[in-house]
Amino acid sequence: MIMGLAERIRTLRQGKDFSQAKLAEYLGLTKGAVNSWESNSTQPTLVYLIKMAKLFNVPTDYLLGINSNKTISVDGLTEKQISNINDLIEDIRRR
Repeated sequence: MIMGLAERIRTLRQGKDFSQAKLAEYLGLTKGAVNSWESNSTQPTLVYLIKMAKLFNVPTDYLLGINSNKTISVDGLTEKQISNINDLIEDIRRR
């Protein structure tokens, strides 16, 4: 099944264990606005897409379905830490 924007928002929100009200509070909106996004009645503006991308640590392309791969920010990590993360990912893929 291909997820659309509404499903991605819901899945990411639930993954952070946020209620619709908590996400709305973080974004400075009403719960109804988040509910309308998740029910596919309306779509968030670019400002809110960017805020959600930062909150959920995903690229806006992922939210929009342009790129289905999630990325992980390694900003602020040492080269050794990044290498350890890459090793862990490769180990998981081999299983």
